[in-house]
Amino acid sequence: MIKNQSLLMALLATALSVGAHAQETQLQPVAGWYGAANAGQSKVKIDDLDLASLDLTGSEAKDETDTAWRLAIGYQFNPYFAVEGGYVDFGKFKQEAVISAPVSGSFSGDIEARGWFVDAVGSYPLGAKVAVLGRLGTVRSTTKTSFSTGGGLSGALAAAGIDASPSQSEWNWRYGLGLQFDFTRSLALRLEYDQTRNLGKEDTTGEGNIDVWSLGVVLRF
Repeated sequence: MIKNQSLLMALLATALSVGAHAQETQLQPVAGWYGAANAGQSKVKIDDLDLASLDLTGSEAKDETDTAWRLAIGYQFNPYFAVEGGYVDFGKFKQEAVISAPVSGSFSGDIEARGWFVDAVGSYPLGAKVAVLGRLGTVRSTTKTSFSTGGGLSGALAAAGIDASPSQSEWNWRYGLGLQFDFTRSLALRLEYDQTRNLGKEDTTGEGNIDVWSLGVVLRF
């Protein structure tokens, strides 16, 4: 989180610098509908497997980043406030372990999350063509995890009565900050950071926050 806070401070400092040197004329968006599409990198923190507590020896590998994207339709009520709704895919994350003792085997798990969201989006112009964005909303998320074992661990999940493909659907809070650059009254570019909180369930799919850095395009109708 310390790294993310530093990046956000740098983002806001850049915005203030751009705004201070901007022209007087604002390209403030008029009220109306718009579409938005974002793509970027998502990151989640996956807890280490506690192999020692299971009397196992082995090595572990994790892939905690993937590509995230979202599509949205929004309505701009005035230059300072809009509401957006759409679909977000946070990507797929992986965790693997190779067991060497007391048996030889392997464990792997895939975690994926996606859902439908609604956000309130506030904006504040800093100068000509530049505005700071803030968003707060909720997403109806579905988190799915798929476990599998191999080698000497084959059948271990079934023998332990563990669901190999748990799924969790729920409402989650999300928030974000960003910059918007207006090229024309119809076209804008966004640079955004957002976090969705507590996706999944700790004792089944696993639970965690997902951070996303993305670039987006806004097209006003």
